Amino acid sequence: MKLYDIIQLFNEHKVLGTTIILFIVFHLIEIAPITISPWTFLRNFLNNWLNNDIKNSITALNDDIKKLNFKLDNHINESIKSDIRQRRSLILRSAAAIIDGWEYNEEHLEFLIRECDAYKQYCILHKINNGVTDTNMNVIYKEYKRVLEKKGGH
Repeated sequence: MKLYDIIQLFNEHKVLGTTIILFIVFHLIEIAPITISPWTFLRNFLNNWLNNDIKNSITALNDDIKKLNFKLDNHINESIKSDIRQRRSLILRSAAAIIDGWEYNEEHLEFLIRECDAYKQYCILHKINNGVTDTNMNVIYKEYKRVLEKKGGH
């Protein structure tokens, strides 16, 4: 292809000619030791333009995940607090029943001791001092010891 043919092509197809010229200029600028990078700029521009919806969707999903994690953390904390309140209530009611003279069997007392241990671990973990519950746990431990001695004495 001769230079005359190239010029004729540019005259007939101005858009194609402009595109070829831009391609050559961009390529020369990209190779030259200039800090301007037209291909990189064009790639970034097209990337942002084409992927903008996807980026917005990902951002929205990340926001939704953060909100769900916050809700889940609150739900877990409330569940733990409810569980601890129930354990504390069980300890207090059981100790009061023992003081009132109710007889508990060994299996029930072992269950209560496991509940006491779980409650103690929670108090240690969260640095809670609860003298009332500690006193009631001692009542349960003493009753358990009494039942074991009674069982062993027969």
